Amino acid sequence: MKRLLEKWGKGIGIYLALMIVFPFVMPDEYYRSVGIIIGLHAIVTIGLCLLMGLAGQISLGQAAFWGLGAYTSAVLTTKYGLSPFVGLVASAIVPGLFAFLLGRAIAGLQGYYLAMATLAFGYIVQIGITEWEPVTGGASGMISIPQVPFFGDSELSMYYLIWAIVTCVLVFSLNLMHSRVGRAFRAIHKSEIAATSMGVDVRKFKLNAFVVSGMFAGISGGLYAHYMGILDPQPFGLHESIKFLTMVVIGGDDQHLGRVDRYCADRFYQRRIDSAQRSHSRLARRRRYDCLRRHSRFDRHVYAGGACAAYPFRL
Repeated sequence: MKRLLEKWGKGIGIYLALMIVFPFVMPDEYYRSVGIIIGLHAIVTIGLCLLMGLAGQISLGQAAFWGLGAYTSAVLTTKYGLSPFVGLVASAIVPGLFAFLLGRAIAGLQGYYLAMATLAFGYIVQIGITEWEPVTGGASGMISIPQVPFFGDSELSMYYLIWAIVTCVLVFSLNLMHSRVGRAFRAIHKSEIAATSMGVDVRKFKLNAFVVSGMFAGISGGLYAHYMGILDPQPFGLHESIKFLTMVVIGGDDQHLGRVDRYCADRFYQRRIDSAQRSHSRLARRRRYDCLRRHSRFDRHVYAGGACAAYPFRL
């Protein structure tokens, strides 16, 4: 922790200040929604940085873990009446178990074969969610998912809850990156053969990377479900996995950082989306989000925010 503060102390201070004042500097609903969605994507991106950036393992199925976390928490809270906090814990455990099983099955794969295996897993999960209609609601989805009671149920309280979790995930990951486990991940990234010759248990550490990455995605999915209040299988497909992968690639590259930062600053001050930002109901919030997703400016904001979350994990 001391080494982390020495290296990133000033950056963490700036990050915390921006996180706290952002809802007051940008009080508009649109920007608050963008801030929340960026936070959700940042959690997944940080986990994917550990898997892809440090351990060197490609995953095209990260959205599947995101969906598993979302539906786990949604089912437990709507069908069984459990607390949203219990649902969030389960949304980390269940994707972690799936990641463990997947990691054990494909631990010997590399390169294109690994990418294709994770891609197939993503399709299997999305099809399973769609077809398991008695539990997940199928293509029609689920509604009336309760919000997390964190100092009220306003969008502002959800913003601070999500970014508090982003902060915890970020600190944990940076500590992990500079630990013995992080050094083993780097060794595997450079060469699995060389890492094995140095005594690194490649299979074990690759499995650890898959599990941690899957748990982070699951936590984000659970928060997404409780924020939106309504779910359907559409957001958990290949397109979303490619989006997460793109954030890692852009955010992990030195030469793109200035471009991304300037883009965030410029684009956040453009004119607002009018009709999609005025409704407060849970169903309308999902409709607003779908409207925002179709707007190219919204996607660019989320890409830029997620890429910035990946920046500290550059190799």
